[in-house]
Amino acid sequence: MLAIKDPIFEIFICHLALVILVSFAGDSVGTLTSSLQLPVETTLSMSTVITLTMMLLGGFYIPKLPPFLFWLAYLSPFSYLYDAAIQISFQVIRPNRVIICQGGIFVKKCMTATSVKSVDVVTRLTGSALPFYLNITIILGMTIVYYIISYTLIRHVPPRKARN
Repeated sequence: MLAIKDPIFEIFICHLALVILVSFAGDSVGTLTSSLQLPVETTLSMSTVITLTMMLLGGFYIPKLPPFLFWLAYLSPFSYLYDAAIQISFQVIRPNRVIICQGGIFVKKCMTATSVKSVDVVTRLTGSALPFYLNITIILGMTIVYYIISYTLIRHVPPRKARN
């Protein structure tokens, strides 16, 4: 375990902004699935499956994915959210913060040391080595691309005829 002695208000505000940004990304995925002009029941089922799959691949529930599923994590905005949230908590606000160790089960350096640097924790918790600004840029890019595809589908694909 790690003991973080100094809760910082800036970390909370950054996490809040990050969650709002990812909610826009999730909204763009929902808009994309609804713009396929499928029946409502099919669209709802498909949205649920897509959202749960993205959450599972994002790193929250399964930190280390098997090799055959690892590449799918790049399609999920939640994986970039996870990496950015870890970087906010341990690296972005205070990059050289010293964290007191409480056992060495999770971070191996805590088995022999009484404290570790925040860089060691970020290295252990994140799956990718992308910098913080790149994670944010990718989430924004995904959101914009999904909205553009949705707009294109709505604008240029003729509506399906309703069944009677």
